[in-house]
Amino acid sequence: MQLRTDLDTVIGEGHLVDFVALAVVPVALVAVHLLPETVQSTLVLDRGSPTPVTMFTSHFVHADYLHFRGNLVAYFLVMVPTYLLCLLSGEGRRFWTYFLVLIAVFPFLLSAMDLAIFGRHGLNRGFSGLNAAFLGFLPVALTVFLKRKVNTGFELRHSLVLFSLYPLMVPLIYWKGRPVDAALLAAIALLLTYFLHRVVAEVGTDSLRETLREIQSKPRVFFLVCMSIGIFITGVPAMFPTTLVERGNTVNIYIHHLGFALGFTVPYTTWRWSGNAVDHGPDALK
Repeated sequence: MQLRTDLDTVIGEGHLVDFVALAVVPVALVAVHLLPETVQSTLVLDRGSPTPVTMFTSHFVHADYLHFRGNLVAYFLVMVPTYLLCLLSGEGRRFWTYFLVLIAVFPFLLSAMDLAIFGRHGLNRGFSGLNAAFLGFLPVALTVFLKRKVNTGFELRHSLVLFSLYPLMVPLIYWKGRPVDAALLAAIALLLTYFLHRVVAEVGTDSLRETLREIQSKPRVFFLVCMSIGIFITGVPAMFPTTLVERGNTVNIYIHHLGFALGFTVPYTTWRWSGNAVDHGPDALK
């Protein structure tokens, strides 16, 4: 099967329905944002009196226009490459399974964890926790794409290299010069070095060079891979801003941590258990 990166071809082959399905989330976000504020307030999770309904709906409510706009843009930036990577890897069905889990189950899970952390005080709202989960899914999708389409030497565990950039960057973002910060950063850097060493040892230096040449020779593949890595690297700092109080609203970075970790762990573990991440070689690239 040849790699199909042309959007017109994708739509022409019946995937227009997929794009419509992906648009359900932004349509829901826009619809909720256009509701009167009095109605929106009833959808927010009040930690003092949580209900199953608000544990779900609170993720689609935003404090203001900038909060709403940021999450809407982030959704598109993360979902487009993740969807394309899965689709072009022949894993469209698995993508939709995770998509439904993230949309239907994760809101309740993240809200429950939020209540466990913050107790019965304050409000929680916003789609950023779910965006963080989608961002966590991206390294898994990228690794499977590289395995299926570029080099059979890649394994799902190699996604840990990209994922480990997350715990490496967060201490840098909140660096305060304390000994514990330096120790944590050193430990994570060593872990990242170990993961990189494993990739080089298992794939091979010559094979990695050939992989880079192969990717660079296919402009669309090169663009998709670079876009995915770039969105991940820039997405982590966006999820963890240095200013935690914006326009009178506190950024809930704990939900971002939880969403990101779960968004990576769930597809990673289920993909490994299924054994289907390593049974296909690369197809011809176009």
